[in-house]
Amino acid sequence: MPVGLAFEGSVAELPPAYKEELRNGLGVVAAEISESVGGRPVTVSVLNLTYQECDFQVEGLAVAICRWAEQEFGLASHRVDESFDRERNRYVFDWH
Repeated sequence: MPVGLAFEGSVAELPPAYKEELRNGLGVVAAEISESVGGRPVTVSVLNLTYQECDFQVEGLAVAICRWAEQEFGLASHRVDESFDRERNRYVFDWH
């Protein structure tokens, strides 16, 4: 894959579900990242991860890394609708 993801330092110890969500979010923009660098291989190294524990949901990591990549590589913003499901007491992210 021309766009890879590496977890370094203390981030290497993240739970598998966290890493999977980060992979999912980067996967949304991987083709665009590759195109933006002329097809050269890219490895995104995650060195640090901070978040607010009171509102944290693992699914939000996919959106966060997607938004980071959009800014870092000058990509167009992808539509992600966010809503709050009161019954489940969780945010819901709908990718388009």
